[in-house]
Amino acid sequence: MKYKKDFAFVLSCFCAFVFLPACSSGLRYGREAKLIKRGYELSARQNPKGECNVLMLGEVWQNVRDTFYKPLSNEQIFRFALQGLSSSVERSVDLPEYSDKKKYGPNHFWFLIDYISQFTDKNKSELCYASIRGIVSNLDDPYKSFYAPQKAMRAIGWMIEPKKYSSEPASVCKMLRDVPYCDLTIFDSRTMLSFFREFAKLPKHDKKIILDMRGSRGGLIDVACQALGAMWLGKKKAFIEVDRNGRREAKLAIPGKRLFLNNFRAVVLINRNTYSASEIFVSAIKDYKTAILVGETTHGKGMIQRNYFPSGAVLTISIRTILSPFGNAFNGKGVAPDIYVKDKNNAPLKKALEILKN
Repeated sequence: MKYKKDFAFVLSCFCAFVFLPACSSGLRYGREAKLIKRGYELSARQNPKGECNVLMLGEVWQNVRDTFYKPLSNEQIFRFALQGLSSSVERSVDLPEYSDKKKYGPNHFWFLIDYISQFTDKNKSELCYASIRGIVSNLDDPYKSFYAPQKAMRAIGWMIEPKKYSSEPASVCKMLRDVPYCDLTIFDSRTMLSFFREFAKLPKHDKKIILDMRGSRGGLIDVACQALGAMWLGKKKAFIEVDRNGRREAKLAIPGKRLFLNNFRAVVLINRNTYSASEIFVSAIKDYKTAILVGETTHGKGMIQRNYFPSGAVLTISIRTILSPFGNAFNGKGVAPDIYVKDKNNAPLKKALEILKN
């Protein structure tokens, strides 16, 4: 079928642009964002009208079946899609009984969409979108999302055009009582260059630093790995990925020309809003004891999401869980500080200044 050939071609292109390792020495600052942009633009060109079709349905189906962190069968996904379809037409659509289990797939589901479209005022594209939303909504994943092509930039805009979608700077540095203080708000394509530029503006000082990660909402994992490698770790292990079969794979930090904060006395501030890639960053700091963590336990998002671009849409699903470099889990429970200080009246910052004063 032509559909299968087209699907294979587009999917192979996506593999080159989108399915990236979380940390790789081959990536440079902002490289991940550029690859995401290229992958999305290629995908969008395949579907200029933004309609949901058998190709989009097939891509979503395969991505969920083959990479979701919890294994799902074709029949389970078929049932999920059927719930979305039933909700759209406001009546129950029974699960077909196929003696051949291979028929529980996107091609045969499309035949069902085609048939039902003859008896409803909704077109095949609308029914297709409803079916995809049925699949996504039934996934056991708090971080899942699906955006149709018309709204896709809501999902990935901050990654590929951070200046346009975020008014706040990625990093701000200043002196507090003769101690360098840098606020890292997000790990995006601006972060590392912003940090180095801000730090270079500071007057001469002793080897001390406060990194404020309170409210740091994560971002691109490759940038977090670059920060770890450039500041402290070099090529050491940054974190561990665990796939849906329990296999573990160590991911290395991405080194800079030198260890920028080597031999610094450092305090990193965290709270319950320290999130995602920022938790990868602080979990490594805790394991290697490169800095003292002060504040509250972090949010507890220890899962990796992958963005897929089925025919110009954006599907985001969790594909792996994350452990710290030494194998400590933080998904669902967060990274605990070395020194607990309730984040009220800027008490963690006061504690950090006290620690570095002595």
